[in-house]
Formats: sequence, C-alpha cells, structure tokens
Amino acid sequence: MLHSPIPRTPLSRAALLLAGALLLMPGCAPHRRGKLPPLSDQPAAGPEGERADRSRPRGHPARVPKSSERPPAETPADTQSGAESANEAGTATGQEVCRLAMEHLGTPYRFGGSTTKGFDCSGFARFIFKKVGVELPRSSVEQSRAGHHVSRDELRVGDLLCFNNGRGRISHVGIYIGHGDFIHSTSTGGRVQIDSLEEPWWTKSLETIRRVLPG
Repeated sequence: MLHSPIPRTPLSRAALLLAGALLLMPGCAPHRRGKLPPLSDQPAAGPEGERADRSRPRGHPARVPKSSERPPAETPADTQSGAESANEAGTATGQEVCRLAMEHLGTPYRFGGSTTKGFDCSGFARFIFKKVGVELPRSSVEQSRAGHHVSRDELRVGDLLCFNNGRGRISHVGIYIGHGDFIHSTSTGGRVQIDSLEEPWWTKSLETIRRVLPG
C-alpha cells in the first residue's frame, strides 16, 4: 500500500537565516568555580572538615549615585555604624600592615620560616610588622604579650590576634584585616591565607587581641 507523502511546510527565508545564525554562534561554557582551599589551622582538638574561603575582593571604587538615587539622611544608627567602621579601619599604619600582608597571600607555610620562601604564623607576623618599624618577638607565645590587650569591640585593622590550642596555651597568631577577617600563615592550609574570625573554632580559641601599633 502506497502512502501519500507528508506535505512539507516551506520555511520562510527569515527562519532559515535565523537557524543559520544560531549554528554559527559560539557556545558559552558556564563559569567553573575552582575548588576552594581549606582554611583552618586547628590542632587535633579542633573540628574536622573544611570550609569555604570567605575572602572577598576589596578596593573596588564605589559608584557615585545620581542625585535622584541619593539615600535619605542618616539616622543616628547609621551614624553610629559609620563611626564603628571608621574605628575598625584604624590608622594609616594599620592599613599599611594590611596591604603588606595581602601581598603575600599564597606564600607557602614553612615551620620556623620567616622569609618570603615560607612563613610560619609568628614568622609571618614578625616579618610584616617589621616592615612598618615594629619589632615583634619571634614566638607566638611572646607575641601574645607584645603591645597591650584590647577587647574584640575595639578591634582595628592591624591588630594582632592570638589563639590558644584548646588547652589554654598560645599556639597561633594572625593579623586582623577588617570585616571580621584576618590573614595568617597556616600549617593546615599550607600557605598564607584569609580566614574569618566568625568561624566558631577561631571565635572559641581567640585568647587575646594585642595592639602593637602606635596610635
């Protein structure tokens, strides 16, 4: 039995041109996020597992709003928040400490190291502060006695964070860089990296905050 041929609907010239254009367009591969590195430097007593890197880009210029986009006048709460942010920013020397420390992100961890070939935690802190004329002792225990203690509410960029090992002994130090973050050389991460002070382990093990910069 013969079947009647299925009638074909003619394609318009515009449809053919559109199909050809689509075939010629390059494919867009989705952006692949790299695996985030481990960020903890806990002793064996610390929590297990890894967490995502909470570092974020900084230094991007703010967009100037048009007059129609300007926010309403500041409330007392906004003013207080701005004052707290200004206080956290600290001094120009503290900002310089932050800038110098950030230049060494990714430098390998090396036990006993105090050069750009590799740092341990106290070696890194000592190296950075020496750049701004502040001499720190070599060990983390001795560094925890340098300068003077400040409360967490008084944290400024450039303050030295000293952590205990879970048994009351100072075993690690880092440099506060603002926004709840600090930079340090970590044996677990294997390099200089940024971590968050909001991480439960770091919050719990923070023993003292030392202000070693003048002003």
